[in-house]
Amino acid sequence: MTLFKQLSLLMLAVFITVILVLSWGQLSELRSFLYRQMQSELDNSSQALSLMLQPYMEQADRAGAETMITAMFEGGLYQSITLTWLADGSSQSWQADPSAEGVPHWFRDLPLFVPPTQQRPITSGWLQLGELEIQAHPGYGYRQLWNSLQTLLWLCAGLFLLMLTLAKWGLRRVLHPLEQVRQHAARVAEHQFGCPIPEPRTQELAAMVRSINTMEHHLKLQFDAHKDQVNALQHSLLTDPVSSLPNRQHLQNRLSSWLQEGSDGALFLLSLPMLEQIRAQFGYQLRDEALVRLADALQRLLQPHSEAVACRISAHEFVVVAESLNSAQQQQLAEQLQQLVHRADQSSGLNDPEPSAIGAVRRQGEHCARQILAESDQAMRQARTQRECLVWYGNAERTPVSLEQWRQRLTEGLQNPLALHRQPVMDGHSHQVLHWEVFGRLRQGDQEFDASRFLPYLVLLGKGAEFDRSLITQVLALPELKPGAPRMAINLTSEAIQDAEFGQWLIARLQKRAYPVQFEISEQVALHGGESLMALRRALKEMGYPFGVDHFGRALGSLDYLEQLAPDYLRLDHAYGRESTPQQQQLCRALCLTAYGLQIEVFLCGVESVQALQAWQPLELTGYQGFIHPPQPLQATPVEPAERTD
Repeated sequence: MTLFKQLSLLMLAVFITVILVLSWGQLSELRSFLYRQMQSELDNSSQALSLMLQPYMEQADRAGAETMITAMFEGGLYQSITLTWLADGSSQSWQADPSAEGVPHWFRDLPLFVPPTQQRPITSGWLQLGELEIQAHPGYGYRQLWNSLQTLLWLCAGLFLLMLTLAKWGLRRVLHPLEQVRQHAARVAEHQFGCPIPEPRTQELAAMVRSINTMEHHLKLQFDAHKDQVNALQHSLLTDPVSSLPNRQHLQNRLSSWLQEGSDGALFLLSLPMLEQIRAQFGYQLRDEALVRLADALQRLLQPHSEAVACRISAHEFVVVAESLNSAQQQQLAEQLQQLVHRADQSSGLNDPEPSAIGAVRRQGEHCARQILAESDQAMRQARTQRECLVWYGNAERTPVSLEQWRQRLTEGLQNPLALHRQPVMDGHSHQVLHWEVFGRLRQGDQEFDASRFLPYLVLLGKGAEFDRSLITQVLALPELKPGAPRMAINLTSEAIQDAEFGQWLIARLQKRAYPVQFEISEQVALHGGESLMALRRALKEMGYPFGVDHFGRALGSLDYLEQLAPDYLRLDHAYGRESTPQQQQLCRALCLTAYGLQIEVFLCGVESVQALQAWQPLELTGYQGFIHPPQPLQATPVEPAERTD
């Protein structure tokens, strides 16, 4: 029970007690007054009636006495009148109905009044003629008490409503700082730091608010220091100290994750021997300055490609991993890299710089990290031998699928049901299914295309939101979506996140009923989603749908987005699950502690064996996912393809 309710009940109990005591005192005083008044009137009436009956009783005029008593009985408030004739011992009685008009029977039955009775003798001189007994009618007293009680009840009800209104307003005003403290403490528990709470006028509450503000300030400093340590650790382990580009370790992680996903792309190995020439002639300082300029140029060149990254792997060699780029984009990037290294050679300040060389490899399905690096090195050496700037390795001359062909494939594929597959995400302790991750594949005849194959073309052709609509429509129609069943996670594309019309459609669709689904995005989308992402996240949170981030730890960026987006869970990048080096475990532990501090669950991905899972058990991860439990096909319920509404 809340403090507000407790104080309200206490005030209500005190008010009712006071009202009952005052009401009982008032009614008791009124009852005593009415009793005295009835007794006084009874004395006067009996005195007057006995004097009026004396002449009739002296003459033994029974008819006259009866007429006198009847007239007085009918005009007064009497319960009964009894006249006794002592001459012959006879008596006459007059009785009235004991009920009171306008008074309920239950109230009349309460023993509030004992009707007063008055006996008075009738004499003539020293001779006693008779005896008169009069009993007052209690109806008058009950009626007065009932009317007073009604008035008192209405007055108490009005006072009660007034007191309740004032108490509610007053208590809310007084307890408002406590409510602020409660809300603030809940946000602080989730490491959502904001402005300090203003101090109230109440001294006790002001002291508590100061304590909360001080605690929040220290926690924020500690949490910020922890984030800085994580960022520093991430950069010390995964970046080159001179160029600030990712190093060989990050390259290995990136290649492992990229090659496991199976998306298209290319790898470029850049060799710039002029850097060694600058070091030999001018020293390390000028070499480092040239290295920084080259790194900045590479980052600006790759900025339009969110999935591309440049790494420094040796003193004069760099690797550019261009994920999710189609053939035309790969060729364009290759030309831009040739221009970049050519400008670097010309601006080196050397009289006869040794020409740079680039070895390029298009990603093939059978590639592993060691193989694709070896092929790029072979292509780079061939370029140096042939005195060419760039050489593609092996079957790079094969005819790629054109953009128009992919447009036709996507258009036809989205008109038909997608091939649905799901992969379980297991609990780290019970090893039971926590939820499923759903994948959609395009169908073309008997052939299925994995999302990693066509995702770059979805983005390039602006069909990402359309694909997500088709996928969501099919998933929501699955018979497996029963109440209480494990949720199904749907990964949203960056285009769908930025499409306001798609967001409105999704919210309207989810409002029909509570579906056991949840949504997630890649870390790259989380870093650059902007206000569109935050608006969709808030809407889904209000409706109770969990939200997650995939490929956590892949990007070398700030973790501030975790506080702003506040996801419900994170999936670690596949590179962490495939290899378990001490450096990776150290970095992963730091990332997990940051997430746990924000009350965010963390799942390990890319787990292929029990041995790989056991290596990560000390981190106490929420769950795991990988080919230790491979994807399973889903039987989709036929539905009409989702159409874009204009």
